[in-house]
Amino acid sequence: MGLTQLDILAARHQELIDYYLKGGKDRFADQLAELTAIIRGDTTLASGTRLQPADVGERIRILQRAANNDPHYRYHFGTSDCPPHQVDEPWLVAVAAEQHGPMWLHIKVYAKFAAALSERPITTTVQVDVTGDPALAESFEQFLNFGTDLTIPSSAASAELNLPGGLGGTIDNAEIHFTAITAEAGGPEPASSITVGVRDATGDVVAELRLERKSFTSGVRGGQRIVWADRTGKVELALRARFGPVEVEADFRMNWDVHGQLPGDLIWTVPALVDTRR
Repeated sequence: MGLTQLDILAARHQELIDYYLKGGKDRFADQLAELTAIIRGDTTLASGTRLQPADVGERIRILQRAANNDPHYRYHFGTSDCPPHQVDEPWLVAVAAEQHGPMWLHIKVYAKFAAALSERPITTTVQVDVTGDPALAESFEQFLNFGTDLTIPSSAASAELNLPGGLGGTIDNAEIHFTAITAEAGGPEPASSITVGVRDATGDVVAELRLERKSFTSGVRGGQRIVWADRTGKVELALRARFGPVEVEADFRMNWDVHGQLPGDLIWTVPALVDTRR
């Protein structure tokens, strides 16, 4: 690249120089100065006056700048009356939440660039105890083999989170939920849709139903799980495959619970399952 170009990049991204070569010395000095400004602003309020929401706007902006000197991640703050919900936002890698009385404080962590997770990885060590709980043991095996969803109750898990911004630490007595692991691209993908049929005793097809691929997941042990379902979710076909030796298991589920649903919501399923020749 040449020394001149490297000098230009270093001048444009001084936070990287500070982070990797100076141990964050400049960041600490800047944060201390900006936090001091916040405290000074609090002491300048007139005696006996009540702090108004409009008075804290500038303090929040100063705090936002003070906490966003990380070269890999940026942080957004928010409050609510309830715990955070699972969201899918571009570049969002973690959400830390703390309860303070009736209020919840949320800190969202966003990657600044595509290689942020490689340059500063976010790692988690989880310990799971399935002793005496056969259902949890089976769910854990399914997660390891096929990457399916897994919820570990607080009585059976502990975790060590290595989050940026000092947000990590040891978690005890907390429920841990793993979402399905999407199978990596590059290999052959299963059909996006399939058609299942019902035959009579003579072998003639008396009913057909189109199923769309709902999920395609893989586990850390190399197995894969593919799920197809109809548009209403009443009919579901799941295939679980292991490789070396090859094993394939299939589950076919039909849910007839239609309480509270309108006929129009079920029209894609019911007519397809009825022998129209009767």
